Amino acid sequence: HLLDTIDRSTCLGVRDYAIYALMYLCGLRIGEVFGLDLTGIDLKTKEITVTGKGKRIRTLHLSDELFQILSEYLAVRTFFYQNEHRNALFISKKGNRLAIRTMEDNFKKIILKSGLQTRFNVSCHTLRHSFASHLNDKEVDMLVIKSLMGHSTTRSTEIYIHPSMQKV
Repeated sequence: HLLDTIDRSTCLGVRDYAIYALMYLCGLRIGEVFGLDLTGIDLKTKEITVTGKGKRIRTLHLSDELFQILSEYLAVRTFFYQNEHRNALFISKKGNRLAIRTMEDNFKKIILKSGLQTRFNVSCHTLRHSFASHLNDKEVDMLVIKSLMGHSTTRSTEIYIHPSMQKV
């Protein structure tokens, strides 16, 4: 529901949808999305290379859904100012690498627009928690979740797991 409230009829909306879909569907940190470059995406093999904490590099497979979302964004990215001079995957309307603060502010606007009511603060990082929790609900092995999230131990991953009421 949250992602569906993003207006994808504009270039900025397509960009923002791609950003938050990446965070949710790959469990990426906002800093990892910020650091993504065009050279880190291989559309032929459907893989994306991510630099995580401690400069650890991991390669993630793009689902068909995420491949489509990124392909749509890359098609409209050509309309952004100075796009041909930037290696950053996500750029602002002024042609600079999109700032973390801008991603956070835009996400807050999306949450307000969605009317989402929660008992906790929702942020970009909540998408990472949702990623881990939803994989856990689908009975994905903890070691797989750990690897996808770029953690060095399962103890780090366990912090992100919040079983659904249905699972409980």
